[in-house]
Amino acid sequence: GEGMPVETNLNVTFRNSMTGTAAYEFVHYLDGSGRPDSVQVDPVLNYDIIVNTLPRVVRDDVNILNGKHNVIRISAPQGTIVVKPEGRGNPFSAVVRQKGKSEILHLQDGFQSVRYLEGEYEVETLTLPRRIFPVSLKAGKTMTITLPSTGAVNINTLAVGYGSIFEFLANGETQWVCNLDETKSRHFFNLLPGDYKIAFRARRTKGSKYTAIKTFEVKSGQTLNISMF
Repeated sequence: GEGMPVETNLNVTFRNSMTGTAAYEFVHYLDGSGRPDSVQVDPVLNYDIIVNTLPRVVRDDVNILNGKHNVIRISAPQGTIVVKPEGRGNPFSAVVRQKGKSEILHLQDGFQSVRYLEGEYEVETLTLPRRIFPVSLKAGKTMTITLPSTGAVNINTLAVGYGSIFEFLANGETQWVCNLDETKSRHFFNLLPGDYKIAFRARRTKGSKYTAIKTFEVKSGQTLNISMF
């Protein structure tokens, strides 16, 4: 991040600039004094050099001078992102995207430390409900996203039917969280702490007026049993 050559242990690909195929592949190495080792490549070709960071860095059409010790400097400063629950809560995965891009950059497991290039990211936790966090990552720093432990919710609808869970937001509005399984009458969810409601109508009923509504609060580490009727 400060122009010093401290990044290492990264996969580096030398791709033939003409054919687009990989000609050489190395895992970068620094010795105990911080000096990189040297590798020999065919100087006849020009190469696209790919540093396989997240996201990757590419230096296009690099010309290797024959008979010389070529030094190729590529900036790849990295920081670390960790996602985890508080205490011994159920681990969860998270989707990481670059800010402003819809493509998924990486799917990261809970408690896993993953290195990314310095930059702006969005981390979406695959929890119920999902949460989205903006992350400004700096070289050599670790950003830890911690969510409260979930609570267990058992829902008994007594009959199969159609229903959904909604979360109450701070502004009073509700937001869809998930649907109930239409083939089951017993349902289990791990939900983040908060206030929720269930809207459910049994399949056998003959009208919208038979929709049942239940509100409930979820607390970390607690188990809640809900009967719709």
